[in-house]
Amino acid sequence: MNSEFKQLVFQHCISTLKQRIADMEKDLADIQESANSEEKSSAGDKYETGRAMSHISRDMNAKQLFMLKKNYEELLAVNIHANEPYIHKGSIVKLSNQQLIFIASSLGSITVNHIKLVVVSVDAPISKLLIGRKNGDTFTLNNQKIKIEIVV
Repeated sequence: MNSEFKQLVFQHCISTLKQRIADMEKDLADIQESANSEEKSSAGDKYETGRAMSHISRDMNAKQLFMLKKNYEELLAVNIHANEPYIHKGSIVKLSNQQLIFIASSLGSITVNHIKLVVVSVDAPISKLLIGRKNGDTFTLNNQKIKIEIVV
């Protein structure tokens, strides 16, 4: 695990979020198109129910799109080239439980070059435990002592 791998992870995160945003925008357009055609072809209670369901779907997807865009902006603000011994936003951390964590944005689990990582925001509970620590430090999580093995 090195800075080249970190660059690959970062680029994978950017691509993943861009794709999720594009997919969500398409879903929103499809919902709008469906609502428009429903308005043209329906009447009475069925029309009102269809309109209400479309509105709920549109609102839910709009909130998800907002969060995806926020995560994307958060990711773009990450400086992956900072070379500090302490864990910070932009660090990839390998723990003694073999978990790899990239502190950047709320993205969840990803796989890069057959290596599984969890991408979390600085606000995630695990990030709050890790930020400011360095290689070799230990902490307790769920009554388990965990050692920080590598910080990139």
